[in-house]
Amino acid sequence: MSDWVNLNIDTESLKEEKELEDGVKVIVSPSPYDVPGAIKAEFDRSKSQLRILFRYIGTEPVKRQTAHHGLSFGVGKNSGRLYEITLNGVDIQNAEIPDLVTRIAGEIDSLPKGQGYEERKENYRLAKRALNLGQVPLFLALNPNSIKEAI
Repeated sequence: MSDWVNLNIDTESLKEEKELEDGVKVIVSPSPYDVPGAIKAEFDRSKSQLRILFRYIGTEPVKRQTAHHGLSFGVGKNSGRLYEITLNGVDIQNAEIPDLVTRIAGEIDSLPKGQGYEERKENYRLAKRALNLGQVPLFLALNPNSIKEAI
């Protein structure tokens, strides 16, 4: 199990300028409530289960959504923010971290596009960015002995 790793996602680079029909220009940026502030990974070897958790400003109950290929997601009951990803499978431990991140990111793209999806699209994009930034906690969760070997 890894500790929480704080993330510094540059939201300035995510600002978009949009021009409305009447010529008014608007700058749109992600809500700070949608930006993951930290990431954590836990690996249960007995179940071959990897859990990736995201921390945000504020908390809420999580509801589960099952996806494909042994993945499930925990999304905020009220906000729809992505709070956790659970991956079950025999091949997790031997997977290359970048490949694992790519696989998970692809599944985030296939989250059900129900009510509120447009509002959550930015959060899902930020969660994928957090996954890319958080590859170290994933590596440490899957390879806890690597710290001991490095010392």
